[in-house]
Amino acid sequence: MCVAGRVQQDLWLEVRACQQTAAAAKELEHEMVLRIPALSEALKAVEKASQDMAKKGGGKEGTMWDYSRKLDPHEIDDVMSLFAGMQERDDGRSTSRSADYSYYGRCYTLTLFAFK
Repeated sequence: MCVAGRVQQDLWLEVRACQQTAAAAKELEHEMVLRIPALSEALKAVEKASQDMAKKGGGKEGTMWDYSRKLDPHEIDDVMSLFAGMQERDDGRSTSRSADYSYYGRCYTLTLFAFK
């Protein structure tokens, strides 16, 4: 992401349940998930949290927690490719881009953001 005309190096990836069905989202390629440790870690974390909640009866089946992780410099280009063509939003404190993806039948909203 560009902030003030330069590429931002302090980027974060957030993963959460999306508001639409998996059928309406773009398919996330397994090879891409394996290539990006931050993405793989985030997807595993939300899936585990979802399963733990279901076992404890703390929510309906499929409920997922949000998970954020700071990107390592070598992950940035691959992660940014997931948000190609997405409009950048600015809320005064951060800039972000979001996209919905399905992965193994579940829908996730991925958000790439940088604090100002």
